[in-house]
Amino acid sequence: MDQPTRKLLAVLGSDICGTICERLESGPATKTELVEEFGLQNREVAATLDLLLLVGLVRYRAIKDGTPGRPAVVWELTGRDELFALEQYVKAMKHRLIDTDP
Repeated sequence: MDQPTRKLLAVLGSDICGTICERLESGPATKTELVEEFGLQNREVAATLDLLLLVGLVRYRAIKDGTPGRPAVVWELTGRDELFALEQYVKAMKHRLIDTDP
């Protein structure tokens, strides 16, 4: 199994990935907002966003808010079509596995 496939399987098996994708469907959010909203650890959210970025489901962009220092980074869902196709594929596979006699 190649590395991209392993990473994709990790995304499919992660509740945190699903939670973050569902949240980003309603609009962009900063990592801090996601941490606070879901009560997760900063490193969990950061690792999840990195994984989602790697498989092309999210992207980030810097925004200036007028305060000195580094700009804020917001994350947004990019692969809505891909995510929908992936959801349909997973549903079909579950259906096949459940309806298949051993």
